Amino acid sequence: MSELKVRLGSRIRELRIAQNLSQDSLAERFGSSGKYLGEVERGELNVSVEKLLMIAEALEVPIGSLFDNAHLEDRADLIKDIGELLEKADDAEVRLVHRLVSDVLR
Repeated sequence: MSELKVRLGSRIRELRIAQNLSQDSLAERFGSSGKYLGEVERGELNVSVEKLLMIAEALEVPIGSLFDNAHLEDRADLIKDIGELLEKADDAEVRLVHRLVSDVLR
């Protein structure tokens, strides 16, 4: 499972829940099944751009918001996300991030 698919699915789930929609009701809006949407939300499927457009329209949001990390507002979520990003970084990237963070926080 790729990280992008997992993040995308998680974001779709967040938007759906924020609108108090069940998987079945959202899926119905774009002509699919709750099972399909569940697989998307878990990051198990490669979703076509066409399907993403349909999901965005069903959620009544711009497609870009499906990829938006601005929803990470909670301090704990932000710290967790930073940690996950750093785990994937190489040594040089970690040093660079450390210098940047040190400069900002001083």
